Amino acid sequence: MDPNDPSLATLCAQLGVSNTYVTQGFEAGIRKRHALYKQLVAHRRLPDQGWDDETIEGVLHDLAMMDSNNFLGNVGVGEREARIFSSLVRRRHFGLGHGMGRSGDINEPQPKAAGSSLLVRLTNLLALDAVRLAGLTRMQDCVVLPLATGMAMTMTLLTLRQDAEKKEEEEEEEEEEEEEEGKAAEKTSTLRSASSLAPLLLPYPRPHYVIFPRIDQKSCLKAIVTAGLTPLLLPPILSPTTDELQTNLPLLLSLLQDHPAKTNILAILSTTSCFAPRAPDNIVEIARLASEFNISHIINNAYGLQCSKTTHQINEACRVGRVDAVVQSTDKNFLVPVGGSVVVSPRGRGVGREGGAGEREGKADAGGEKVGKKEKEAGAWTTPPNAGMSAIRTTTTTPYNNSSSHSTSSPSPTSPNPPSIPPSSLVTRLCRMYPGRANATPLHDLFITLLSLGRSGYLSLLQERKSLLPLMRGGLRAIAEKHGGRLLSTPGNTISFAVTLNGLLCSKKGDEARNDEDDAEDEEDELSLLGAMLFTRGVSGTRVVIPAPAYSSLHSSLSPSATRSSSSSSTTPNSSTPHRKMKTVAGLSFAGYGSHSDARYPPGPYLTAACALGVRKEEVEEFLKKLDRAMTDFMKMRAKKGRRKKEERATR
Repeated sequence: MDPNDPSLATLCAQLGVSNTYVTQGFEAGIRKRHALYKQLVAHRRLPDQGWDDETIEGVLHDLAMMDSNNFLGNVGVGEREARIFSSLVRRRHFGLGHGMGRSGDINEPQPKAAGSSLLVRLTNLLALDAVRLAGLTRMQDCVVLPLATGMAMTMTLLTLRQDAEKKEEEEEEEEEEEEEEGKAAEKTSTLRSASSLAPLLLPYPRPHYVIFPRIDQKSCLKAIVTAGLTPLLLPPILSPTTDELQTNLPLLLSLLQDHPAKTNILAILSTTSCFAPRAPDNIVEIARLASEFNISHIINNAYGLQCSKTTHQINEACRVGRVDAVVQSTDKNFLVPVGGSVVVSPRGRGVGREGGAGEREGKADAGGEKVGKKEKEAGAWTTPPNAGMSAIRTTTTTPYNNSSSHSTSSPSPTSPNPPSIPPSSLVTRLCRMYPGRANATPLHDLFITLLSLGRSGYLSLLQERKSLLPLMRGGLRAIAEKHGGRLLSTPGNTISFAVTLNGLLCSKKGDEARNDEDDAEDEEDELSLLGAMLFTRGVSGTRVVIPAPAYSSLHSSLSPSATRSSSSSSTTPNSSTPHRKMKTVAGLSFAGYGSHSDARYPPGPYLTAACALGVRKEEVEEFLKKLDRAMTDFMKMRAKKGRRKKEERATR
């Protein structure tokens, strides 16, 4: 129905409905909704206010009608024609069955699916705007992948690996050509054939290591190993003033300078969202080191968008050092089903203005990016940080009509050379590396959610989470002290919190003698029952962590003095740790897995809980009540068990 067709209103009036009524219906019911979609396509940003469901469904329906599988009278004779057997499945996907991308590029438009292609482009632009709105104002390129965070990191690392191998092959070819040119003419045929086999017999060692500051989240390690790379684990150190486990920067520097495989280090994979007492990595200093040593730097920002402190640190890291890409989850940051991730890459260091809400001036170019007016007039472009150290530190600007910048042999100002074409960004290369087409359902979910929220709705969610932090922190502190524990001091982590559980143990740890170390370890292991008690009472998301035993003979890598130890021995887990329960992740063995360290953690066992995006005040209050009751019941159960053991010993 075309509301702009005047004859349609006249024909409707002939059916007995007043022309005034029909015109009003067209204006309020159809034209206004069409205007919203037109504004979306023109501005390429989140609407100020969220849309109603009917408007969103109307847009999805119109986009679906632009795909060939929904054409009237369409005859599809290809092997992939988006045929959907179940009407229920068709309604679930709004008739959008072509997915996204083509075999050569996941972002490439599909000839048979103009509507789906528009939906993908709009979702990427809305996601970039939302990321900037959350605080990552220096981000320039964005792609929403139908992969969860772990696989998105794998794809990012695979792209870096491919770049490194391609560069090495080009260098080998150049060396081979130079060698062949210097040979004598009479020995050309023989020596050239021998030199052509040299790369096969003696391959150049290619980068295959990734430095990973240890965070006990399995997806991080698996992402590295799945990409065919080898992790160099960087154990954390304990803060001298708080309970935080922090990035071991001295050891990182030692690795970059002295590790036997330092020339084969491909990237550093840092993390900004983690379980307490682990603090987010010091990404600012890591970025400085990555820039100094010309090593790629990927940030796992899984659920860090919801924390303004984290987004500020990422911006600062992009400003002062090297950040190649930032990966974040869609479900944790935008409240959609699991299955998607947002990969963004920043503009070059010190170039242009910051995008997003903080940008004062600028004009949208063909890709929807904000480009400063002065930079546009001068023909400047931003070099992505993965283009090398010289590209990070400088900006390439080619004036169009500046005779002073040309030599006597340069073309005249009336026929200038165009600016250099910038190399493709990491996000662009990642899209081109993606094998085949992809499922677009995660993008549909994100598109719908972002339009439902609008800018005001998303900012409201971020503010609501921040306002609940004092309630969560204060409630956990009071409950912990009531039951003989304490809230761990982790000022760098404002999403996850941890409380010690030493007060729930029958015998206190420390220097007191034990009858049997195995009995003490069994006692600690029983603390996991607290997590089960909470789950059966309707509390999900808590974690009970039993670190490596306090009486372990392992030399503590949490001590600052341990950073002086050799890098080769400190980057792999110590499988000789005297801990009964070793855990293997991606082929590596860990003791006390979940506590971020094989070393002894002085506070002992603890429980973690998060104040994450989307949590309501009522949920926090109910959680605190149930936690208090569960701890009380656990202590009663422990006391009863202790009395029974005492009676059994007395009868022996």
